[in-house]
Amino acid sequence: MSDLKTYRGRPELSALLDVVMAGDEVVIFALSRATRSLPDLLELVALLEAKGVGLRSISEGVVDTTTPHGKFMVSILGAVAELEAEWTRARVNAGVAAARARGHIGGRRPKLSAEQVALAQRLRAEGQT
Repeated sequence: MSDLKTYRGRPELSALLDVVMAGDEVVIFALSRATRSLPDLLELVALLEAKGVGLRSISEGVVDTTTPHGKFMVSILGAVAELEAEWTRARVNAGVAAARARGHIGGRRPKLSAEQVALAQRLRAEGQT
């Protein structure tokens, strides 16, 4: 496994980092899916570059980190992805706070009603389950 702490929670990415070799190219769908933050993305790009491995992203118009232009685009697109994630997180948190203020409780609705739970507990106590 890769010894980078950043990727310990991502076993498949760590496994990939262990097997790529100089001349390989890692193709991803979107930069925003590769890592959780811009510093992590830049670290991943640097690690791949140190191994002689390129990184291409398809959804951003085939960004290629083996070129100076591609490296620049990774920085810009990574920053945009991080900003978008922060905006999404802020909107979700605001929505949850607004729902709580209106008295809504989050989470799934119970599958059983209070009466069904009470019946199940009574039957269990009576040894009927």
